[in-house]
Parts: sequence; C-alpha cells; structure tokens
Amino acid sequence: MSPATCMVILMYKGEILEARHLSKTYASGYLLRASKGVMAVDDVSFSIPENPVVVALVGESGSGKSTIAKLLLNLITPSSGTILYRGKSLKDLNKNEYQTYRREVQGIFQDPYSAVNPLRRVGYVFRILTKKIADSEQDAHKLINSVLLDVGLGESFLKKFPHQMSGGELQRLMIARAFVLRPKIIVADEPVSMLDASLRATVLKIMLDMKEKYDTSFLYITHDLSTAYYMADEVIVLYQGNMVEHGDPDAVVKKPRHPYTRVLTSSIPRPDPSRRWVDRVDISKMEVGIGGVRGCKFCSRCQEVTERCAQNVPPLVEVEKGRSVACFLYSK
Repeated sequence: MSPATCMVILMYKGEILEARHLSKTYASGYLLRASKGVMAVDDVSFSIPENPVVVALVGESGSGKSTIAKLLLNLITPSSGTILYRGKSLKDLNKNEYQTYRREVQGIFQDPYSAVNPLRRVGYVFRILTKKIADSEQDAHKLINSVLLDVGLGESFLKKFPHQMSGGELQRLMIARAFVLRPKIIVADEPVSMLDASLRATVLKIMLDMKEKYDTSFLYITHDLSTAYYMADEVIVLYQGNMVEHGDPDAVVKKPRHPYTRVLTSSIPRPDPSRRWVDRVDISKMEVGIGGVRGCKFCSRCQEVTERCAQNVPPLVEVEKGRSVACFLYSK
C-alpha cells in the first residue's frame, strides 16, 4: 500500500456509505509465473451523505473508478480497508441490516443489455423487486408505473424483450428499476457512455430530477469531466488508483491544480471558434508506468516533474477550504 493516504471526507451529516483506506489488488499471471498483481485502488477514502448530493469520480480508463463501484456494491471484496454502511462495516452487518443495505445502495451500469436477462421480458425484474416491498399486486402496479413515468416510459415497455428496445430506452428502464426500491444511494458507473450524444443530456437530466424527487445521493462515475461538471456537487479525480484532486466542480474544472487534472480539462472540447489550445500536450512523451512506481504515479507523464516526484509519494494537502491536491507543487 502506498504511504500516502488518498482521503477526502465530504463533510455532511448523516453519512450513509463510507470507504476507509480502501485498496484492491487484482492477481495477474498464473501458477509459478504469478506476479504481485495490479493495484487498481490504492488507499482511497471518501464518504457519501444521506442528504441528496452527487459525488463524481473522474479519471481515465484504468484509474480504478469501476473497481470502486464494485467494492461499494459489494460485488467484490477489498484487499484492505473497510466499507461502512451507516457507520457499520459490511462484514459486521446481520441478515436484516445487509438486506437493507442491498435495497438502499443500488447500481446503474454502463451496458444496460448486460444487466437484464435477454430471454425474459423486462417487466419480469420489476415483478421480482416489488414482490417483497408492495402490500398487494395493485400497489406494486402503481409503484412500477410511477417510476416508469418518471423516466419517460410507458407501461407497454414492460412487455418488451431487451433486444426490442434502444440503448437509451433500456438505460432509462434500468434507472427506473433502481428507483423502484427507493434507494438512498445510486452508484452510477458510466451510465451514459454507451448512449448517443443527443440522449446523454436527457438521461442525466432524468437522474438529477430523480435525485431531487426521491432524496437520493449519486456516486457518478465517468471519464468525462464536462458531464461531471454538469452533474456533481463534489468532484474526485483519480489516477491509477489514487486520488489526486478533489473539490467543488467549478474549482476543479475551471482552475485545476494537479497536472493530471489540467490534462483532462485541456482535452474538453468547447464550441468556441476563437478558442485556441494554450498548452500543447505531447502524448508521445507521456508514457504510462504500470506498477513498481516508487514515487508519484503520474511522474512519467508530468510536464512539471522533479527529482523528488520520482522518489516520494506526494501527500494529499488542503490548498484552500474544501480543495485538496496530491502534488509536490503545493506541499513543502
């Protein structure tokens, strides 16, 4: 584990889900050739409050975003660290508490087609979900119709098979499926990356409307800083499993501090003919180092690297109120 603790505790009352010093290493190789593995998440800590907010995890492929999503949904177990649900470790939850956790923490995934049974009509999963939470079949029918209307779909969609629906329709159906259980937190892993650009804004608007209507928090995972800026109340930037910057979306996107965040923001296209690229980034010189890095993991790609960066891991420091950066440019 890295000596640096990548940590941000969002200061809200009523934190419902918290990750403490979370790390995950995937084994690589096989038998005698097995290596030490690849660390996908490295000592990351943050929390999500019960009051409705959107926390965005942003980073390129391989930064650990989806691994964190799977850890929080308890689809995989951490190599080290703890996940707390309402102040109690997931490992210590009794049967009733774990059932409540499964109901209150729901996921929406990148590929909606992989989340449904292709041999069943999509209404099947709604009937299964409402069987235990509705007092009668009539109440279940009202509950299902209510969430379908929230996402702009009609009851007729329940009779369709997945292949009879477009990606946008099926993703909206998956949002409705998650909200049938009235969750407190939605872990949304790249929910619009497979959709056409014309549909992305519609789906994101639906998610924000549902957040306000049902008082639900979101962990919004994306590689797209522009949608994170639109959605989030707080932005966490990840690089190779470590948190490198966090803060208010306006501050992170408009005035990035970490060199990696600057690269991300400089790649955002803007419809302004008068705008010219100020800093030209030579991608050919930005070799990605994987594993075995003694110092800062971004040092092989950084344009402002020093000898210190290659030898030591930069600590996460608060550069201003509510704004933290893991870079030696801002630490003594």
